[in-house]
Amino acid sequence: MGNERSDSVWSRWAAGSEKFDYFIVGISSALAAYLGQHYLPAKVGLNPATLELAAILSLSGSVVVGLKRIEQQLEVLRLNHLALYHGEAAGALTEVAGQAELAVNTRTGELLDPASAGYTAGLHKEASGTARKAVADATKTADSAYHWRNRLLYLGFALFLASRLWRAYTA
Repeated sequence: MGNERSDSVWSRWAAGSEKFDYFIVGISSALAAYLGQHYLPAKVGLNPATLELAAILSLSGSVVVGLKRIEQQLEVLRLNHLALYHGEAAGALTEVAGQAELAVNTRTGELLDPASAGYTAGLHKEASGTARKAVADATKTADSAYHWRNRLLYLGFALFLASRLWRAYTA
């Protein structure tokens, strides 16, 4: 169970992580666009122009994977909301199922008998479990995208630097 301080720290971390992802994708796309704008085509082969083209492609791949990471992070938040909602609903309905008389849903005004409340609580519990599994899967995908985005970004920088150095030594 989290408390107010840990929730606050997590919220700040999540906001910072989100901003960082946007920043990295923005910088990568700007760099790929700049390099693409100044790229002078040449025959593909073992030459600096081919390395520069590979750098542009790598940086562009970093942008695509970075956008996929942002998309997956949003999906994690959506699925986490579903898991929490269904868990909370299951808890409230389980409480109603333990009572001997009818209960009133204060949000909808609906009357709930203990048997149907227990059945519905089971459905919510199952939905919560399914959503939690989906959260874990989406988190794995987002983490993988994070690592691939960074690898492609580093590779793009390295290829670009190598192409510039190669061009300086062969000119």
